[in-house]
Amino acid sequence: METKEYLIALNMIDNLEVHKLKKLLDKISKPDEIFKASISDLMKISDIKEEIARNIKNVLTSKRFKDELRIISKENIKIMTIFDDDYPLKIGRAHV
Repeated sequence: METKEYLIALNMIDNLEVHKLKKLLDKISKPDEIFKASISDLMKISDIKEEIARNIKNVLTSKRFKDELRIISKENIKIMTIFDDDYPLKIGRAHV
């Protein structure tokens, strides 16, 4: 799976606001590594409660995530992330 797909999955998690995602990425720098972390390790990160940690562990196998990837592929949607070289700098700083 590509980094973009992991970021799509993280974006789909209820109550995982931008500041919480930033905290996750500050502690676990690669999005794929977030999904490899245990629930207890995720909960050691500030503002990551058990419900969010469990949702992180379950989102990749959810129907909703699979449907989202299918739509993105079918509609040929280009996903841009903060890790892309052409990501607009001003947008990247909007939630910091």
